Amino acid sequence: MLKENRHSGQEEKEDEDEEEDEEEEEEKSEDEEEDKTKKENEEEKDEDKKEEEKEKVDKEEMDEDEKEGE
Repeated sequence: MLKENRHSGQEEKEDEDEEEDEEEEEEKSEDEEEDKTKKENEEEKDEDKKEEEKEKVDKEEMDEDEKEGE
């Protein structure tokens, strides 16, 4: 009987450890997903900034061309 109690205590501890590992893995996975999303958003912002800068330069060049043409 005593051996059975010890054995069940061991199994219970292993189950708890397994649950903790699963929770940690899930949190890690969520953190990685969050980091990936942040990175994608930052890259998108950078692309938008580059596009805006390019449009600004193009507009300035067009304005200069119009002035020279007058």
